[in-house]
Amino acid sequence: MATLALISSGCSTSPPRPTPRHGGTLYVGLGSDPISLNPLVAVDADSARAYAPLFPLLYALRSDLSVQPELASSLPAMTDSGATITVPLRPDAKWSDGMPITADDVVYTVTSEMNAHLDTRAHFQWSPLHAVSSVDTHTVRFSLTHADASFLAHHLVTPVVPQHVYGSIDPSRMSSATASSQPPVSGGPFTFDRRDAGKSITLKANAHYFGGRPHVSSVVDVVTQDTNNVPNLLAEGKVTWANDLPPSVAGSAVITSGVTVLSYADVAFVAVQFNVRAQRVFSDSAVRRAFAFALDHDGIAEKAGGTQAAPAWSDISSASWAYSDSAVTRYAHSAAHARQVLQAAGWSPGPGGVATKSGHTLAAALVYPREDSARAAAAAQIAQQSRAAGFAITTTGLSSAEFAAALSAGNFDAALVAVTVGVDPDDSAVLRSDGSLNTGGYANPALDALIDGELDATPTDTMTLQQVRKSIFDHIMRTVSADLPLYVLWSPRVYSAFSATLGGVAGVGAQLDADRANDFYVDWYLTV
Repeated sequence: MATLALISSGCSTSPPRPTPRHGGTLYVGLGSDPISLNPLVAVDADSARAYAPLFPLLYALRSDLSVQPELASSLPAMTDSGATITVPLRPDAKWSDGMPITADDVVYTVTSEMNAHLDTRAHFQWSPLHAVSSVDTHTVRFSLTHADASFLAHHLVTPVVPQHVYGSIDPSRMSSATASSQPPVSGGPFTFDRRDAGKSITLKANAHYFGGRPHVSSVVDVVTQDTNNVPNLLAEGKVTWANDLPPSVAGSAVITSGVTVLSYADVAFVAVQFNVRAQRVFSDSAVRRAFAFALDHDGIAEKAGGTQAAPAWSDISSASWAYSDSAVTRYAHSAAHARQVLQAAGWSPGPGGVATKSGHTLAAALVYPREDSARAAAAAQIAQQSRAAGFAITTTGLSSAEFAAALSAGNFDAALVAVTVGVDPDDSAVLRSDGSLNTGGYANPALDALIDGELDATPTDTMTLQQVRKSIFDHIMRTVSADLPLYVLWSPRVYSAFSATLGGVAGVGAQLDADRANDFYVDWYLTV
């Protein structure tokens, strides 16, 4: 695993791309048999990986998590101060049976996902959407309840299904329909060929795909069942790509001949959430900054998360277009400097080295979910390291229910939280005063105004939406990094393994499983 850590730290980018060769088969490893090949039904990751090559995405993501058109012909127009989003579609796009892909297909997909009677395991979140309609054959209009610049990445990076196939199925029986397990029509780079239940799914190149014929002729999804055997399957060429491997399996793959392992940080993070309400010890930003200086940030990530943790300094993923390293304050580990910050804030050394102020000791309780071994280890490290700066931190592991209740009630001093933020950099749920995940009670009117500004942003004559928002996110990152409503420690690390029978692959990165990018399947490069 030490070898894995060394290799992973430098393997977040794609290998050199060789000259494409046509033909051959891509074997994709799945941990379990997909529940469904219908995007309206499936929710599990293996199902999504299996149906990814079958259906076109309205928009896709680049490696920096920025949005690019796929079925859409360009980025959308935004009017009514950002509350109306109009999407133009490619006029040349066709389903595999030759039928045109139109605005009606997009409208059908969205309204089906919003249908309360849809028989599905998936949970679709369309709450910002007031209405969706077709303006004409190749134009779709999304009317929002309020301006939301994150809507594009969070909602419109989505697969589209054919209305003329699924529209004839009773929504309440969608899961059991044959078309959900064996899609007769597709619009992505591949079409369904056959399925051997519990073993494999075979797809063939789609001659009608608007993005061009894939280099590879077929895709076979292989149900591996025993994850520990994946390195052997990769070495033998029976699997050519296996994603989201456990670190132990990835470690075995690293030392297996003919296998390449790459890693990337997921769009999620683990952080110390401070309760900043009045009378709480962390209500003073100086105390929060001193706490950050007291900790060996990267060391905690390494000792707690090991090869599963990638040190992170911001709630915005370092892979994101919105991230600026220059806007982040990296708190260098120094107990002496932490004590100086505390002294400037009125804290003095007290009995046993614990700082005191106005008769109060610098004591706080840190809670974490006890079933999470990484956060348990981090809590122990935090308590030990902060002691040298004058903190007296007690740690308490809670059940999941107890932990959630403590956060909800604000009954904690500090908590080790795990947050999934999505592919758009907007993190208003965590940082805004009324954010649903702002369990620490943080309120900063200036930050609220910045968040409102990035959500209300629209393109200008000279700047794209992304450019307008980027400058605002720089200010947000500086504010959060300096004021520390929470202190981000690490992001989970994800491992992908590739067989050496393939020379390279485009699009390896955080976006790979986030958007099920069809380009990923089009751009494989066969060397045999």
